[in-house]
Amino acid sequence: MLAAWRVDERGRLTVEVTDGGGPTRPLPATPSITARGGRGLNIIRALSQEWGVRDASGEVTVWAALSARESFATRVDLGPAAPPRVAPVPSIAAMPAAFADIDELR
Repeated sequence: MLAAWRVDERGRLTVEVTDGGGPTRPLPATPSITARGGRGLNIIRALSQEWGVRDASGEVTVWAALSARESFATRVDLGPAAPPRVAPVPSIAAMPAAFADIDELR
């Protein structure tokens, strides 16, 4: 899994998460009240100005663009546009305590 973000010259924050994909294309879902997952893209859709899914060979990227000038994002440095900052995301196995309640995903 790879996560990246950047702020462009217009002050828009774009966040991207790339992984190996799954058997189906990511789409917003309507999970049951007791479901442990399935809400991520609905949260992205509610908070972002734009979002989408980009496919490449062996990977899928979900991206979202937010206005970094809105009140909830005033801590973002709006200096000159910088290249995306990329950092590997630790595997779930490396963080067992944080994800103890989703053991069915292991």
